Amino acid sequence: MASPTWNHGYFTQDVYTAGFFRETAPSWLDFAALLQGAAPPRAGEGAPFRYLDLGCGMGFHIALLAALYPEGQFVGIDFHPQHIAHGRGLAQRLGLSNLQLHEADLLTLQADPAARRTLLGPNPFAYVVSHGVATWVVEPVQQALLAVASASLGPDGLFYCSYNTHPGWLSRSALHQLIHLQRQRSDPADPQAPIRWAIATQRALLGDAKAPNTPFGRSFPGMAGLLAQHEREDPRYVSQEYANDGWQPLYVAEMHERCAAHKLSPLTSATLTELFPGLLPVELRQLLEREPNPTVRATLIDIAVNQSFRRDVFCRGVQRLTPAEQLERLSALRFRLQLPQPLKSYEFSTSYGTVRGDTAVYRRADQALADADGPLELAAWAEAAAIEPQELAQLAAFLLTWNRVGLDRGEAGEAAVAGVQAANQRIGELREARAPYTWLGAPRIGNGVWISLSEQLLAQGLAAGLSGELLTTLVRGSLLGAGAVIPGKKGEPLTQESAQLKALQQQATQLEQQGLGWLQSLGVMGG
Repeated sequence: MASPTWNHGYFTQDVYTAGFFRETAPSWLDFAALLQGAAPPRAGEGAPFRYLDLGCGMGFHIALLAALYPEGQFVGIDFHPQHIAHGRGLAQRLGLSNLQLHEADLLTLQADPAARRTLLGPNPFAYVVSHGVATWVVEPVQQALLAVASASLGPDGLFYCSYNTHPGWLSRSALHQLIHLQRQRSDPADPQAPIRWAIATQRALLGDAKAPNTPFGRSFPGMAGLLAQHEREDPRYVSQEYANDGWQPLYVAEMHERCAAHKLSPLTSATLTELFPGLLPVELRQLLEREPNPTVRATLIDIAVNQSFRRDVFCRGVQRLTPAEQLERLSALRFRLQLPQPLKSYEFSTSYGTVRGDTAVYRRADQALADADGPLELAAWAEAAAIEPQELAQLAAFLLTWNRVGLDRGEAGEAAVAGVQAANQRIGELREARAPYTWLGAPRIGNGVWISLSEQLLAQGLAAGLSGELLTTLVRGSLLGAGAVIPGKKGEPLTQESAQLKALQQQATQLEQQGLGWLQSLGVMGG
C-alpha cells in the first residue's frame, strides 16, 4: 500500500457509490428539531436557505436535493477529483443552477479561513451535512471536518453528522484489521482482493458455518450473515466502509466531546424513532431517570441497544420553543400519504428493539389521512383521527420512517414539480446508459423515493399510454441494453424471454392498479 499523500489514508482506488440519504433533507431535519422543541432554521417551506455537504461523494445526493428545493442554494465539497467531475457532469445534465461543487481538502479549508470564505461564500449555512465521513477519516481530517462545519454553520443552523459507533461495531473491527493488513502486501491494481481475502479468512476463523465452533465464532454469532451480506453488496461500498486507514467507530460520548470542542452541541437525531426514550424497556428507563448527565444517558442507551450507527444533529445555538410554541409549529406541518397501501402491521424494528404500536390508534391515523382529499395539517389530521396532536406527532415519526406518509411541501413543492420531473426523466435516461442511480425526486414531499429501473420505465410507458406486449417488449429491451437483471418472484434472475415478459407484465399491472397514481401524486412523474 502506498504511503498516504493527498488522500490522507482514505481509500481512493475507486469511487464511492451514488446513494441518497433521506434523513438529510431540510424538511426531515426541521421535523427532527421540532420534535425536540427547537425552532428549525427555516420559517417555513419555500423560505430561501443555504445548504453545505462536506464530503459530497459522487454528487448525486446533493444534486437531487437541489432539484427538490429550488429555493435553496447548495454547495458540495469533496477532495476526490473524480467525485467532483462526476457531480458537475450530473448537475449540468439535470440543468441545476443552484448547485456548486468544489474539489477541496478539509485540512486546507480549516487552515485558511480566507480560502474557505472565497470557496463557500461569506454567508452562513442553515444546513451543513456530512454523511459517512467522520469515522472513516484520520483524526486530523475529522477535526478539520468539525471545525469547517462549525465555522460554516449559522448560529441557528443544523449540522447533520452520521458515524459508526461502538459497541455495535466492535464485532467488525477484526474484519477491518484483516483488510488493513492484507492491503499492505497486496497489488493495488486489484483493490478488491484484500476484501475477498479478509472475508474468506474471517469465515474460516468463525469455524463451522451452521454452528460456529471457535471462541470467535461463538462470541459473534451474526458474523457469518454479515460476511454473506458483504459478498452481495456493491464492492465499492464495502471498500469505502472498511479500507480506510482512519476507520475508527466511536462511542457517542467521544464524538460529542470532539464536537463540543468546536462549539457543536447535540440537539436531536435524524433517526426519528430514537427520539422517544419512553419506548425503551422499563428497567432501562428507570436507570436513565437516575442519571442526570445527558452524555452518560446517551452512552447507556447505546450500550444497552448495541448501537452501531448514529445520525446525530448538532447546533451552535438554538431557539428553544415553549411547549405551546412547539405544539403550534407541529400542528401546522402538513402530511400526505406516500406509500399507496397501508402497512401490513404496526410493528417497527428499531435500534430500541421491536416497537409494537397500538393497531387501533395507527389504523385511525392511517384511515383519516387516506380519507382526506389531499394532505392535512397535523392539527386537522389529529382531529379527524381523534388522537391528541402530541401523540400523533410521534405516530407520524414512525409512519414517516416507514414511508407511509411524507412531509408535504405545499406551494413550495408545487413550484418544484416541473423541474424535478424533468430531472427524473434525465436520471432515467442516464440509468438506461448504466449510471448507478436508484432514486428519483418526489417534489411534493421534498425527498427521494427508491424505484427500480424496470418500475420507472414501466410507469413512464403507462403514463404515455402504452400497455400490453408493446410496453413490456420495449421495457425488456431497455433493461437488457442497460445490463439490468429482470428478477422473478424470489429475486432469481430470469433468462427466458417469455418469463421476463410475464414478470414485467405482472409488474406493470401492479403499477397500474397501485403504484402509478402514487408516483403521480408525489410529483415523481406527470399524470
